[in-house]
Formats: sequence, C-alpha cells, structure tokens
Amino acid sequence: MLDWLRGNKDPNQGSDQDYSGHLNALLSRVESVIEHVRGIKNNLDDSYPAEALSSLSRRFEEIDKDFTDYHIIKRNTYYEIIHKSNSRLTAVKNVSREAKIVAQLFERYARRPNTYSASNSRSKINRLQGQLRNLKDCCMPDN
Repeated sequence: MLDWLRGNKDPNQGSDQDYSGHLNALLSRVESVIEHVRGIKNNLDDSYPAEALSSLSRRFEEIDKDFTDYHIIKRNTYYEIIHKSNSRLTAVKNVSREAKIVAQLFERYARRPNTYSASNSRSKINRLQGQLRNLKDCCMPDN
C-alpha cells in the first residue's frame, strides 16, 4: 500500500497492470458508446414529437458528460488515463464538442419540431461517430 515510500514511485502512479486495466475499461466504454450512437442513428424516424427530440438531446448531453464530467470520469478511473495522453485528451474534447453540437441540434428541433430533419441529424451524428472512432483508436493499448 505504501510502496511509493520505499521507492521513487509517485503515490498516484499505479502499476502497468492497473494502467492497462483502466485503459481497457475506457476502451470498453468507448465501444459501448459507439454502439449506442449507432443504434440511435440507425433508428431515427422521419418525424418526432417535441418530447422525443428533447429526450434525444439529453442522451447526447449524457455522452458529453460521460467523458468530461470530472465526478463521472474520476469514479470510473478514466481521468488518469485520459490525462496521461495528449492524443486521448484531444480526442475526448472532440467527442465532447460533437456530442454538444448534436445535443443542441436536437434541442432546437424540440423547440420547433417542424424543422426536424433526419438526414441533417444523421450527418451530425456521423461526425460524432468519427470522433468516437478516433477516441477508440487513441485507447488502443499500443498508443
């Protein structure tokens, strides 16, 4: 427990096995989110009531929070893994940005459901999916 006192280890530095485990957990979470987003995109209808559009907006806000809310990522041990790599940190920021854009789009549609466009929504979701794939690539053990 206090191994860092005996050696020159940083008390916050875990073993390579811990790091690998946390990295795999983050990779699994990213893959899960990719599947979730794919499911939403593939099941978009041509019209929705305002409540459904608002619900979709909240789902994309949750994706943003999954990777940027300190309390969530700290609890899931992602914080250290994300911040140990500039490429992962940049990828997380890009996912966050795209998720916010999609959430805002659906929120606008919720306020004016007659402006809803499934094709425009799919286009924005495709951009988010691209950023999620980039994040997945950054989470591969070789990176």
